[in-house]
Amino acid sequence: MLPSPAKHFSGHLVRSISGTGGMFFGYLALAYLPLADATALSYAAPLFTVILAAVLLSEVVRVYRWTSVAVGFTGVLVMLAPHLDIVKADAIGMGLLLGSAAGLVAAFFSAVSSVQIRHLAKTEQPGAIVLYFSLVTTVIGLATAVFGWTMPSITQLCLLLAAGIFGGMRQILITLSFAMHRPRCWRRSNSTLIWSVVIGYLAFGQLPVATTIAGGIIVAAAGLFAVWRESRLKRSLQMAEAALATAEA
Repeated sequence: MLPSPAKHFSGHLVRSISGTGGMFFGYLALAYLPLADATALSYAAPLFTVILAAVLLSEVVRVYRWTSVAVGFTGVLVMLAPHLDIVKADAIGMGLLLGSAAGLVAAFFSAVSSVQIRHLAKTEQPGAIVLYFSLVTTVIGLATAVFGWTMPSITQLCLLLAAGIFGGMRQILITLSFAMHRPRCWRRSNSTLIWSVVIGYLAFGQLPVATTIAGGIIVAAAGLFAVWRESRLKRSLQMAEAALATAEA
């Protein structure tokens, strides 16, 4: 059964608008940046998620996770370094700067959406969260028609349909993931950067610059450290609880 709109609509609206903002600015980043660069910048979303989860959900964030966030943002700065010279930037450089800014905004909106999913999952079913998101996104998308509409070709229409199908599957899986787990920023696949490099080269002839690779590695390494450290902590707590239960028995 779907939740009452009067009771939950505001939460769904925040999740839907933030999710739509994440997609819009993500597409804008792809329009100006190589695929690998845009993908690498999306790794900033988990960094924002840690901060927002601590502020909005009162999630306990220990020192090592804050350290990982700091190191991760250092990696983001490394990725952005080639695009930050506004004075010397030409038209292409300004486009890269705009794309970089859009990528960071997309990451922030995606983080807001992730935290909101976790909040909604306390009372809502995953199917309801996806349904409301789809409805609000559809309305927002239709509203953009006033800025101009171009009828897609058959090939473009097929690509759009494929993107919609895979995007819908992604939304369902992401919603289920955040519904079942706390929004741990690093529990995601770091292989997306590798795939983006391969696809970017094969489809568009794009190769990432050294700073993109270096920054992506820094962000990924920070995330892997956080996962490893937290796994050890969880294992230690489980062992302590088991020992306590044995002693009490």
